[in-house]
Amino acid sequence: MCSSFGDPHFTPWAGASFSFQGVGLYELATVPEADLRVETLQCRFGQLASSNAAVAFRLGDRVFESYGNDLYIDGELQSRATGVAELDGGVVLTRDFDRIDVSRGRV
Repeated sequence: MCSSFGDPHFTPWAGASFSFQGVGLYELATVPEADLRVETLQCRFGQLASSNAAVAFRLGDRVFESYGNDLYIDGELQSRATGVAELDGGVVLTRDFDRIDVSRGRV
């Protein structure tokens, strides 16, 4: 698993965790075997830090975008309800108050 959270702290697929205070659009992960690409948008936060402002990813033919508490799937705003939903193609979306996990069978 790889992750990015907060002002951003990163955990890559392999290697030590690190923080990165850049501002802009960055590729977080690409997994060709799973047809997955993840990008984050980092914006300035205060004078010395940046923060994840949005994340977007493509999984197969589906596009997911998260801005604050809003989640869009293929351009349609989704309910803010928490829980687990199974989408077409075996995609499982788990939504908690401040976290969204997306998975699809093993690669």
